[in-house]
Amino acid sequence: MIRFIMYLFGKEYENCKSCEILKKQLEFSNSEKRELLETLTRLVAPAPVAVAQSIKLENVKTYQGTFTRRRQALEREAARAKELKQSSPFIAKPDAPVTVKSVEDLEKELGVEDASQDRQAI
Repeated sequence: MIRFIMYLFGKEYENCKSCEILKKQLEFSNSEKRELLETLTRLVAPAPVAVAQSIKLENVKTYQGTFTRRRQALEREAARAKELKQSSPFIAKPDAPVTVKSVEDLEKELGVEDASQDRQAI
């Protein structure tokens, strides 16, 4: 009440320390919330997507022609497909052929020589 009266008369008054502390705490809290909001919007914002180059697709050509022309066209398409397949790093390569070894060879590789003698004794 006294502050209001002093305000009406135009006299300056001293702010209480608890009010100053509360103002500082409110300012600090607001700045933390602002930083958190900026961080969240940065995380949620979508990253720019790199646009892949468009690939020109060719329609299947249908035409009337002799058998040799059709065969040559098919061979060209097959050769081009083979080139693409060989040059592409994303296509899986076939596994190496598995060679079947005899049990004795496997035992020698593993260093188990007694197993063959035990098997013969049975």
